[in-house]
Formats: sequence, structure tokens, C-alpha cells
Amino acid sequence: MDLRELRSILSRYILIAVGVFYLCVAGGVLAAFLPDKVYATSATLEMEINNEIDAGGGAVQQASFMLAALQETARSRSLKERVAPDVAEEFRSTRVDITATGQSSVIKVRGESGSPYAAEAWVNAVADRLVAEHPDDSAIVLGVIDRAPVKLRPISPNTEPIIVASVVVGLVAAVFAALAADRIKRAFDTASAIRDRLDTTILGEIPALSRLRGEKRKPLLALLSGDRANSDLVTAFDALRTNVGVRMAQVGADKVAIVSMDRSTGKSTVTAGLAHSMAAVRATVAIEADLRRPRLSDRLEVRNAHGIGDMAAFGHDLILQRTAHPNLRLLPAGIPVSRPADAISTTIPFVFNRLAESGDMVFVDSPPLVGAVETSILVAETKWVILVISGSGHDYAAMSQALQTINESGGTLLGVVVNRVSRRRFRSKGYSVIDRQLQDWTDEARIEPPAVPAPPPAAALERD
Repeated sequence: MDLRELRSILSRYILIAVGVFYLCVAGGVLAAFLPDKVYATSATLEMEINNEIDAGGGAVQQASFMLAALQETARSRSLKERVAPDVAEEFRSTRVDITATGQSSVIKVRGESGSPYAAEAWVNAVADRLVAEHPDDSAIVLGVIDRAPVKLRPISPNTEPIIVASVVVGLVAAVFAALAADRIKRAFDTASAIRDRLDTTILGEIPALSRLRGEKRKPLLALLSGDRANSDLVTAFDALRTNVGVRMAQVGADKVAIVSMDRSTGKSTVTAGLAHSMAAVRATVAIEADLRRPRLSDRLEVRNAHGIGDMAAFGHDLILQRTAHPNLRLLPAGIPVSRPADAISTTIPFVFNRLAESGDMVFVDSPPLVGAVETSILVAETKWVILVISGSGHDYAAMSQALQTINESGGTLLGVVVNRVSRRRFRSKGYSVIDRQLQDWTDEARIEPPAVPAPPPAAALERD
């Protein structure tokens, strides 16, 4: 994602971003000002060796012992009870937490309270009491070197850092909220919204195989025909066949390249399903032109034998493989080739010239638009393109770039197929899935969807 796309997303969801930002800042303000303020102050005591008393070599050991003892005494409840009469009456009931830490010959007496004045009064009173209760005949002299001042700046909550942090968190959260809103919107966007935003035609929506209960592991053709056929999938491809047939009749096309933006949209599945469904009404040829990742042969349950790779490498003639449907034939990818673009550029013009003699409907399973040079060659040769996108999320910037790539290659977008939509979304549309724009074209041109003739004899479909 580049900065331009990010700015576009933020502009579309500016209200959500601003709302999240202000919510974070409001939370920071509440965290900075609502909790009770805590003030702290401290006094410093120092221990020195009493030169008037000869303690021999035990003065240092006595100082270490007294340091630990004084820390415990300062924190004790009994000392606070003895100190209470020395504290001003207005602060006696105020809660003050007293702690003491010592290092070498220095003791820090620290107090925390909700009142800065109470903290100062109690800390100084404790320090004075520790000095007063220290025995005069001790080898160690204890004295106060720094009395506790009144500190009016609270230590908690630390207002300024909290406010700054809430602003930073708010900015980050606003960006992520806009991105999340865009992601959710893409996940639940409708076909009509895609059509309106991209000014294109939605030819059909195909339910995700993984969302058809118990159908994920079944072969595609088993889901489209026979006793194991799935009604949702059959309905989807029949509707797609009708829409594609109407659109191709409207523009006078007999071949179309089926492409995607990347390799994870199920392009080959859509090609196989559309070709199988179209074969019910007219002779159809499917071409496996994605030589980098050939999947169409598997979808149509045909062995990837002689095909485009063989024609490019050995000069073989056009050989079409039969499929399970008597009206559908396949030109496989053939042997793998190291230079797919060269193989496509040398064979596809010949293939199209040969197929033009038969008058068959031709669907070309093309590589994705990104990362494959030969896709532009296929688009230029077929002139008409169907773009397959994923129903799990719509990247409008990528789709706009795909449309631009198709136009720059000399092709024209016939329409968009949304693949892998949820079952609930698919069934909510019922059986009325013909695109409104297609309906307008059909009424305007008085184009009737193709009738379903009896399939021709098998012998009539045989080609060299």
C-alpha cells in the first residue's frame, strides 16, 4: 500500500478516523485529570562517626547495622503513632505512605500523599523523630541535612506525558481504524457497489467452494453435473453463462481472455465452470494459456498432454482434448517451457486463426495481470477480457490498476466476476442475478439469451 492509497482510504473514512482520534484523546484527558493526584517529597539524613567516643574498629559495623535498622523504623507503624502528635492536627488524619532507603551513610525518608502539605509535614516529623530518638552515646551521629520541601507538582498522574501519548496513540489508532473500516467494507461490499465505483459490469458471483457444506473436496465437474451437482454452484455458473452470452453477443465477440489481479482468486475454476456451462448451449473451447501455473486441466479432469508448450517447442499441430462434456474441448498447456511469453506469442495467433474456422466460443485461462508478460499478449489477441476478483475483499486501487493495464494492452473489459462470495450473500440474491446494466443492454438491443439446442453428434466435434 502506497501513500496515495492510504490518503484515499483516510479521506473516505475521515469521520471514523477523527472519531477514533478524539476518543483516544478523551481517554487520555480522563486518565490525566480524573484520578486523585499524588504528591511526594523527601528528607535526607546523614550518619557520621562520633569522634568523641572511642568505638575502636566497630564504628563502621555499627553504622551498617543502624542503616538497616533506621529504614525499618521509619516504615513502622509504631513510629507513625509516636510522630502523630508532632504533626499539625489538620494533617494527622491524612494518609501518608512513608518509605526509607539507605545507601552508604545517607538515608532518604520519602512520603507520598494526596496533599503536598501533609506529605511535607509527616516526612519532616519522621526525620526529626529519628534524630531525636537516636542515643547520644552512640558511636554514630545522625542528623538532618535536607529537610523535605513542599512540592506542588504531582508525581501521579503525570499529565503531560499521558496527553502526548494519547495524541500519538490516537493518530495511530485513527489510521488503523480507517484501514479496518476499508477492509470490512470491502469484505461486505455488494456487486452493485463495485460496478458503481469502477463503472463496469458485474457478470456474475460464484459461491466459495469451501463454504458449500461438504463440497470442498469434490471435483468441480461433479459439482456442476450429475447426481452430486450443487444447486448453488450450478445456478451461479448458469447465470454467469447467460450474462457472458448476452454481453458477447452485444459486442460481437467470440473469444475472451479470463484474467485476475493475482493468482489467488480462483481464475481457473471460473474459466472451467463458465466453459462447462457454455458448452450446454454451443460448442466451446477452453485454452489453458497460464503456462506458469496450469490448473485448467485439473479443473476439467483432462490429462495435460500435448498443448501450447508442444506447439512452441516441436511445431506440433493444434490438438484439442475432449472433456467430460461432449460440447467442450480443451487446449492444454502441454510441456513446461522456460519462456512462456515466447511460447504464447508464437502459438496463440495460429491457434486463434484455426479456431476462427470452427466458430466455437473460446475462453482463454490467462495468467494474472501482475508478473506475467504474456498476459498482455493474450489480451491484445482476444480484445475482450473478463476480470475475476475475490469476494473476500475488494482492493479498488488494485482493480483500477488492473483496468488500466487491460486498456494499455489493447483490450476492453467485458465485465467482472466476483468469485468466492459467501453462501449467505449468494442466496440472499435469490435467482435474480442478472446485472441491471446487462438487462438494460438486452432490452435495448432486443437480444435474447441463447437457446439450448440439442448437442451435435460426437463426430462433428472431432478436430485434428
